[in-house]
Amino acid sequence: MSPFDEAFRRAGQVLEREARSARRDQERALRFLDLPPARRELLQVNGPPCGRGAIHVFLSAAARARPHDLLDAIDLAGRAVRVAQQVGDGAERAIAAAELGNLYRIRGDHAAAERLLGRARTLAAAGGADPLDVARIESLRGSLLSDQRRFDQALVALRRATRIYARIEQTPALCLTLAKLSAVLGEAGQGHEAVATGAEAWKVARALGDPASSLLALHNIVHGLIEADLLVVAADYLEIARPLYGEYCDPATTLRHDWLEARLALGRGQFVEAHGLLVDVRNGLARRGEGYEWVLASVHLAMAATGAGYLAEVAALAARLEAPCRKLGLDGQSLHTLRVVHRVSLREALDFLGALLVSVRLLPIRPVPVPL
Repeated sequence: MSPFDEAFRRAGQVLEREARSARRDQERALRFLDLPPARRELLQVNGPPCGRGAIHVFLSAAARARPHDLLDAIDLAGRAVRVAQQVGDGAERAIAAAELGNLYRIRGDHAAAERLLGRARTLAAAGGADPLDVARIESLRGSLLSDQRRFDQALVALRRATRIYARIEQTPALCLTLAKLSAVLGEAGQGHEAVATGAEAWKVARALGDPASSLLALHNIVHGLIEADLLVVAADYLEIARPLYGEYCDPATTLRHDWLEARLALGRGQFVEAHGLLVDVRNGLARRGEGYEWVLASVHLAMAATGAGYLAEVAALAARLEAPCRKLGLDGQSLHTLRVVHRVSLREALDFLGALLVSVRLLPIRPVPVPL
């Protein structure tokens, strides 16, 4: 056997051993995940005795847990971080830190999220992270910066992520990041650009044959058109999206659809119709515990109630809004005006509530309990 053949044989043996080790790590991690929570806690504090193969098992489990149990997702991602710190390479430590940081962002702990995503970015920049991981980290940073209302920086991060995804032809990730970019542009008040970016995301989603991404893109297009006060075109796009909303008729999707319908009705001055929709939207958000969105929907409902002449309801809404608005950081003058909004003229009330809506949307997103 030549020296080259011997070298290749030994390299093959090393790779085979590493593959077997990774499979054992994954199997051990999967057995750990099958244990009830109480049994998990009986294991050593730093997690089960497993190696690098467990990192992505824990991260995948965290992603599955996130929609219904955020604390469990944080625990699982934290285990991935600890395993990565012990036995992972720089790229694995970076992506584990980024995913945990994103979960803290969703929980509303911006300080922890910023620290973890900053660490992820530093590890990725030190080398070893592939472009896909770099793009993922930038996309997650964009989400955090948007929640912090640092829109200029969020747009820079998201545009960098889209460029990387486009360059490496990661089309599904590109589609989702374009949709996210569209949403942030809408939140930043750049309605026309939000529509253009949403249309680009929709084009990519249709090429992929991905109805879920198509719906997300269309939703953001309608949102951007409403922000740009292009209500007729918004209604046309909402009609295009209607079959997809029917296909994904889960409670969260139905809420988002009805909220868009209500905002269109508000824009047209159809206050009674908007009021009926917004009562259901607001109650749905309360059941889901989405306090920040509940505040926004409550302001929309106050606008609809004002226009419909339900002044006693406006006063009650204003009273319930005061505590969460104060927690969000609204200034004292706005809180004072909120207390008397039901006593002023229709035009003054609608102008104030519109300004209040803008003010709330510019405050950093943080958890707000829904008032009982």
